[in-house]
Amino acid sequence: MQIVNPATEEVIADLKTDDLSSITAKYARARAAQHAWAATPYDERAASIRRFRVAVIKELRTLALTQTLETGKPITQSRAELAALIGRLERRSV
Repeated sequence: MQIVNPATEEVIADLKTDDLSSITAKYARARAAQHAWAATPYDERAASIRRFRVAVIKELRTLALTQTLETGKPITQSRAELAALIGRLERRSV
C-alpha cells in the first residue's frame, strides 16, 4: 500500500498490506494486551500515558509534518490537532 502526499502525489512510503492472517494475529495480540493493561495498576497506566505525552511533545515537529504530508492539510492544522491530543493526554494521566 502506498502512502501518497495528496498535494504533490509523491509516494511517501510503501507499506506491506495486511492480509486476513496478519489482521487476525494483530487482533489476538491486541486483545491479550488489553487484558494485561486492564490488570495494570492505575498509577502505572497513568505514568505510561505521561511518557507517551512526553514522546509526542518531543516529536511534535516530525509528527505534524508527517500528518501534513499524508493528508495534505495545512501544517498549522496538524499542529493544532497534536496540541489538542497533548491536552487530552494530560487530562487522562492525572
